[in-house]
Amino acid sequence: MNEADTCRKFVLPKLLSAGWDADPHSFTEQRTFTDGRIVVAGGRTFRRPQKRADWANPEKRSDIIARLAERGIDFGELAAAAVQPGADPLDLLCHVAFNAPLRTRRERADRLRREKKDFFDRYGPEARAILNELLDKYTDHGAAEFVIPDVLKLPPLSGHGNPMEIASFFGGAEKLGEAVRQLQNLLYAA
Repeated sequence: MNEADTCRKFVLPKLLSAGWDADPHSFTEQRTFTDGRIVVAGGRTFRRPQKRADWANPEKRSDIIARLAERGIDFGELAAAAVQPGADPLDLLCHVAFNAPLRTRRERADRLRREKKDFFDRYGPEARAILNELLDKYTDHGAAEFVIPDVLKLPPLSGHGNPMEIASFFGGAEKLGEAVRQLQNLLYAA
């Protein structure tokens, strides 16, 4: 089964049956979404090929994934078909729709830790520990682990105190929420 067959069999029927072919959730097919990366090599500059999407929707990625799951796309089934049980739903969709490389949740989290150290450096040791434990939970269980305050009541995060005590490490509940949202955005950044 090739990428187009997988899209037609697993994704397109669910999008159509969920009403995603009509506003406000309409999508476009075969949409170019980059001009191509600019590369400088040996003093020369050139542009890599454009990237195209089978389908594009302007909504936030996390919202799309949640709605697709609610509408019946079984990401476990999709992961099994791709033989990648540790893949994030976003990576599965991008792999199927855009033929993007398929990364596991662990690879995505490790890349964030390695490439965005400045994000973690903004916080004190307690807050960094919590952010790292959230990433560990994401690696093991997926993006559902970012639900605040619920996840703060579970080990190992609960070992840092109650949700209010944990929020104080960030400067309050609002700043904790902001840090978790930014963590998610960085996690899913290209």
